Amino acid sequence: MTNLIIFGGGSFLTEVLEYIEDFQKANKNKINILGIIDELDNKKFFIKNKKKIPIYKSFKKKLFPQKDIYALIALGSPNLREKCRTEVEKNKLQLFKLIHPLAKVSKNSIIEKGCIICPFSFVAPDTKIQENSLISIYASVGHHSKVGKSSVISPYSTLLGKASCGSLTFVGSHCAIIGKNAVLGNNSKLVSGSILYKKIRKNSLVQGNPAEIKLKL
Repeated sequence: MTNLIIFGGGSFLTEVLEYIEDFQKANKNKINILGIIDELDNKKFFIKNKKKIPIYKSFKKKLFPQKDIYALIALGSPNLREKCRTEVEKNKLQLFKLIHPLAKVSKNSIIEKGCIICPFSFVAPDTKIQENSLISIYASVGHHSKVGKSSVISPYSTLLGKASCGSLTFVGSHCAIIGKNAVLGNNSKLVSGSILYKKIRKNSLVQGNPAEIKLKL
């Protein structure tokens, strides 16, 4: 049995809870959700959705006497994912890796701790997904590509062969990062529907086809 704490109580959590159910069935591994850490204490949301899971505004060790506790970050913002990752590390919890059974993931890929690989996504051979990243439904990461830590690849977006994005990057839906010369720098955002062919410096808002820097973040 795996004892799990989930960080983040927004709407994405409803998806993640179903992913966990599917994961348990496929792997025959019981996951015991000890609680949800949500700064907004979004109890009304869970009452409406009939989720009987304890909600806490912050993590306190005294509330969780169990040993070997894992943490999963159910947030779609790179900055919030990184903030929670730092909190997890500070409290010496272990990040839980969630790969949905309907995701197609190559055995020759590297997926680090804390990642969520959603259903119907594709991770090709010789790729590297660094810790705490989110690969959304119908997103794909092509061969020899790289996704930096705490990044988010939104639905229907793709990194084609040898493309890369840095840490804390956000790739909007229906985007493409194409080829080895295409690099989205750290802390940058690619606006939905954009196509990136070249290297982009860090802290940039990028948009268009071909994608160009529109704003320094």
